[in-house]
Order: sequence, then structure tokens, then C-alpha cells
Amino acid sequence: MKTDQNLTPAKTKSTTETASKLRKLTDEQIAEEASLMANAAQSGSFPNKKISLTAWGNQRNLSQYMVMTVFIASSLQKQDYELVNDADNDTDDKRPYINPRGTILSNYWIKKFNESVPADQRLTLGQRLDTTIKDGSFVLTPAI
Repeated sequence: MKTDQNLTPAKTKSTTETASKLRKLTDEQIAEEASLMANAAQSGSFPNKKISLTAWGNQRNLSQYMVMTVFIASSLQKQDYELVNDADNDTDDKRPYINPRGTILSNYWIKKFNESVPADQRLTLGQRLDTTIKDGSFVLTPAI
């Protein structure tokens, strides 16, 4: 029996072929990336001397850790440049927000709550909260 090769399913990409951020660089590659970052700084690519961690990582296909390593190697911090972690939108706004993971309450608010209540009423990691809606507001209460 003869099989037709055109009927076989297309080979899917392996995990090594998928586009993922570089998580390891040699010392030479780090020096090269640091030079590129310094050149970009000298050409005025970073307004207000703030370098976006996310934007640079996406542009150069580097993980956040590698961008931080490159930034340190570039010595731009000595020239008052700042690496800004804009993954949290570079804001001091600590209010909970809707995100794709469904996280409602940030660690900031859990800590604030725990500071204001007795030890036996503090929230713990993994504890469930009951949610009710009252007068157009969400009311969160620890589940008992």
C-alpha cells in the first residue's frame, strides 16, 4: 500500500522555534546590547532620560531580566538615565484594576487591610472573599 506524502499533517513548530524572549546572553552579547542602548540614549531615543523596560525588551527581544542586565552594563545610570518598569503603567495608582488574569485585589490593598485590623481578622494568602454589590459598589468580606 502506497501512502501519499501530501496527506500527512503539517509539522507544528517546536518550542525552540517559537518566538520567545532571550533569557541568556554571553558577556560579548551583553556588551553589544549595552552599546546599542547607549547609542540610542545618545541619539535622544529616551525622552526625560527614562528607558521603558517593556518597550526595549520588545524591540530587542530580551527578557526583562536581560534588559536590566544590559542597562547596568551600559552605565547609563551614571548619566542619570532611569530604567522604568512600565508593566504597571508607571503609576502610583494602587487601585485594583481589571486585567486578563482576573486579579481583583492587589497585594498593596491586602497589606493595607491587614495593617488596620486585629491579627485574627487579617487576610491570608489564598483566602477567599465573598463579594456583594451594595449601592453600586463591590463589598468584599472574608469568607468564613
